[in-house]
Amino acid sequence: MSTNYRLQRTLRSSHAAVFCLAVTEKGNFLASGGSGGTCLWDLRNDRLLKRPSAAGSWGDTTAMIWIRREDDSDEVLVYGTLNGYVACWKQAKNTTDFEELYVLRMVGSCEITAFHFDPASSRLAMTTRQGVVQVHRVDGNMQLHGVFSVTVNNFDPKAVHFHVNGDSRDIVVFGCHNGKIYFLRGADGDIMESIDTGGMIGNAAMDCEKDVFCLDDPAQGVMLYRLLDGVAFAENCRAIVSGSDHGVVYVFERRDSNVHQLDTGMEDHVQTVTTANIDGISTVIAARSRDIGKPSRIFIWTNSGQPVAENATMESWLTWKYIQTLCIALLAMSFLYQHFTAVCWVLNNTWASAAMLIE
Repeated sequence: MSTNYRLQRTLRSSHAAVFCLAVTEKGNFLASGGSGGTCLWDLRNDRLLKRPSAAGSWGDTTAMIWIRREDDSDEVLVYGTLNGYVACWKQAKNTTDFEELYVLRMVGSCEITAFHFDPASSRLAMTTRQGVVQVHRVDGNMQLHGVFSVTVNNFDPKAVHFHVNGDSRDIVVFGCHNGKIYFLRGADGDIMESIDTGGMIGNAAMDCEKDVFCLDDPAQGVMLYRLLDGVAFAENCRAIVSGSDHGVVYVFERRDSNVHQLDTGMEDHVQTVTTANIDGISTVIAARSRDIGKPSRIFIWTNSGQPVAENATMESWLTWKYIQTLCIALLAMSFLYQHFTAVCWVLNNTWASAAMLIE
């Protein structure tokens, strides 16, 4: 694996501390949440976008996720706040503007800690600091319809993920202080299994396709489990990215155990990280997570040593072959159209000659 991350750019945010980051699948929009609410960025043009609303009485933004139904191409951001609100912003068609669809007060009015979305079933999972785990179905208007809501006692969820189990979408919830992992049945939220990791869970990332999840133990560092401070998978699950409390973002290569350090140039908590695949290039995004009384910066690194992703290469090749075939077909049709009379004369003489030979 070729890993050679370089700092591509730095964005100056209005947050004193950044608590969460999320990038769209296409890599065109970045959302940042923290003190002062939610901000939106156009990554194609390095531009801070106008946000539909400020934080107000909702509190700091503590969790966020980009969602998109399979029958809708517009980007939608769902985020949660310290005071238990869930808001939804949707991209106005063919623009970089966003509009606010709704703001809801969730059960318990306490901090929203995590989201996860399953496009195939259009289901959104969310958790709160009081141990509440909810799953909602998202309709075509992005409205939420409750599937189940359960409370796990003595549990403070830090991350939540869907896990495909046959036709079922079960839920995996990672606890923070007690270090427990619960597997909930997707139909009704009943606890099917629990795992005690024996330590705290700073954060967690999960790759459902490969049945692996990664935990960040604040005392021991990054741990990889088979079926993180901030933690995320990168490079198609071949690398693990983790923040730190001393200004360095670490990239761990799973296969050969190499460790790469991405330096922010400051001795501070950089524990908010996310990753993305933008135009086939692995991208790491991180920000300061501690409030020191001045605006934070968002750092964006790209892997300059990484070849274009295989699927992107194959897609480009297939597109090129399709264009070639289409051009050949159009040229053939054009030739026949322009020489239709001559072609008919040749065919007529050919059939006449053949008839004479038969006679």
